[in-house]
Amino acid sequence: MPVKTIRHVDGRTFKFGRKRSSGRVPHFKLKDYLVKEKLPAPPASVNYGPKASTVLSQMYDNDTLGDCVIAGIQHVQGVLTGNAGSPLLFTDAQTVAFYSAACGYTGDPSTDDGCDVLETLQYWEKYGNPSGSTHKCVGKLAVDPTDVNECKLALWLFENLIFGVELPDKWINPFPFKSGFTWGPSAGNPDPNNGHCFISFGYETNGNLDIATWGMTGYITPTAVAKYASASANGELYTVISQDQLNAASKIAPNGLNWSQLVADWNAMGGSVTPPPVNKTLSLVFLDQNGKPMSVTPDAPPTWTDKDGAVEGSSITVPVGEGTVSVTVKIGGKTYTAQVVV
Repeated sequence: MPVKTIRHVDGRTFKFGRKRSSGRVPHFKLKDYLVKEKLPAPPASVNYGPKASTVLSQMYDNDTLGDCVIAGIQHVQGVLTGNAGSPLLFTDAQTVAFYSAACGYTGDPSTDDGCDVLETLQYWEKYGNPSGSTHKCVGKLAVDPTDVNECKLALWLFENLIFGVELPDKWINPFPFKSGFTWGPSAGNPDPNNGHCFISFGYETNGNLDIATWGMTGYITPTAVAKYASASANGELYTVISQDQLNAASKIAPNGLNWSQLVADWNAMGGSVTPPPVNKTLSLVFLDQNGKPMSVTPDAPPTWTDKDGAVEGSSITVPVGEGTVSVTVKIGGKTYTAQVVV
């Protein structure tokens, strides 16, 4: 079935390309690994977009090809690598090569018929993008679109959500022509002809998720997420995780997820995921000369310094085997420093 094309009044074209899931790719659910009583509350807002702005502005050929799933994955790769140091930017040739390898496009227009989100994620997980590279995800988890807190947790911990939805016609008529648009719930029924993949890279204090698609950024409301990304609307929602993200997230929420079970389940499905390091939380306790705890109010929160730099706070969580961690605290105008080997 040919991919739908929208021709904007300014002459630009935009294509769709997300197929409904075949149901052939097994996957796990994020909620099955949450330890809710030990989960830290997500921040009021997070935004991983600024360090990937150059990547998120890329169309990645979704104006001429039905490769929205490919574009979405490459936007996620840009977010993950950008926030790790340097955003990964793909050429048109690399984009088309990925579309061809993962989704069967040959250059013949009849083969430009889009992608299944889960099947494409599975290809990325196995072969990388570019193919044969180390730029892979180690796993994927389905996220409940009706659970606002779960969506926030996925974004906070893993920096991404990947949507596969059938857009309602009112979202694209009139078509968004620049960044800053908002997709809300009062847009009618999902249209099967508008199968589309886009990503989220954060959320605002008002609850709206930050999204990227067609080289633009905008927002989608939590109510719209629940309505259009749900299975009842033939939608789907995932977060993908790299090895670096797994290690970083386990440090943020060391007891909030059953990390060992998650890794074991992924590896039982043929993965080769390295378990995240065991973490330890260090806090500052003041003792008197007899070794008994005493109440002391520092002039300011302690400053902890590990290999990742300095951070203020009452405690710090670090991987066991990290090495030396130092803490500096000022009391009564005097500065004290201590070190501990983890």
